[in-house]
Amino acid sequence: MATGPVRRSFTEIYAPSFTSSPPPVAKSSSMFSSLLRRKPKDKDLPSTDGTAGPPPPPPKDKESYTFQPRSRIGSATGTPPVDAQYIPHRIPPPIPRRTSLSDLMSEFAVVSHDDAMARPPSIHNPHQNARVFTMPLERKWIPEATFIPDPNERARRRQLAQEQHEREQRAAIEAEEERQRRLKREKEQLLEQERQEEERRRASLDEELRRARAERRLKEEREKEEDLKKEQEIAARKQADRERRLEEHRKLEKWRQEQAQLAVESEIRQLEARKHEKIRRTSNIQRMVDQVKREVKLGLPLGGWVTLQSNENVAWRRRYFKLIDNTMFFYRNDKELHNVLDELDLQGKLSGVREWDEGFDELKVVPHSFAIQFKGNRAPWAMFLDSAEEKDRLLGILYFAAGLKVQ
Repeated sequence: MATGPVRRSFTEIYAPSFTSSPPPVAKSSSMFSSLLRRKPKDKDLPSTDGTAGPPPPPPKDKESYTFQPRSRIGSATGTPPVDAQYIPHRIPPPIPRRTSLSDLMSEFAVVSHDDAMARPPSIHNPHQNARVFTMPLERKWIPEATFIPDPNERARRRQLAQEQHEREQRAAIEAEEERQRRLKREKEQLLEQERQEEERRRASLDEELRRARAERRLKEEREKEEDLKKEQEIAARKQADRERRLEEHRKLEKWRQEQAQLAVESEIRQLEARKHEKIRRTSNIQRMVDQVKREVKLGLPLGGWVTLQSNENVAWRRRYFKLIDNTMFFYRNDKELHNVLDELDLQGKLSGVREWDEGFDELKVVPHSFAIQFKGNRAPWAMFLDSAEEKDRLLGILYFAAGLKVQ
């Protein structure tokens, strides 16, 4: 039997040689990783009876990308090294379509052919010598752990991880203790600072209270001094007012006494003057009465001018009078003696002749005036003359005609 050329599988040709199994994909991988580690089921394999295989892949899946991890990806601490973050990728050629199970198995085994001359075409990778590019992967594509087949190495790494964990625990405990000590120190410092601030605040408050008390005490003392000064001023003013009033009262009392003395003296003088005046008037009236008697005996006319105010007329009227027997006739003037305006019977009709100080105060301002009173209910008449001599002459006529006694 002729032996043909050995056909190698696609994996042997293009995949790099490494003994370690691929690491398990983390649960946080994407859908693409889950598709890569998906195991084919029986229904996905082509049938052995020669029927057609699965349909061709969609256009977006025509090119495949293979994830090839390195031997040292993780460490005991779980932190990947730097070289595990950049993995080279090679773009493989398109996989030929397999139509039967024999064709599929031929990629992984040596197949003998009956026809020695028949040499199936070998698979050649046109991109075998292509450049390899290194592309950084995202964090989710980097596996967190690597399967290690050696149990001793695994035990050693577990021991290292345990020691590292214990060191981290001790460091964390020490850090926590240090943090607690630091917090305690900070709290103590804060409490000390608050205590010092409270002491300063209390000292400041005590100082303010002391200053306020001192100011209030000074203010009260000033107010007391001002009140005392005001009271003294008020008392001094009251004393001065009292003394002034007493002085005014003394002056007024003295003036009143002087006025009373003057009034007494004036009254005495007036009494004396009236007394002298009465004596003089009585003397003059008596002298005029004697003269009127002589003129009547001689048959001389008795007349003159007088201004009178009767009870019938309150106005003062100037009249010319003439005494005939005991009757006084009044005329308008001395030319119209035939026209008598009024007449006054004097014989036994008069009760007296009075001056202004004998109950006729209204005649005080009228010079050379007097009043005659009638007997009965007849109102008195008031008269005044131009001079004192004329007044004395008229009084002599009235006393003579009325038969009054000169007193």
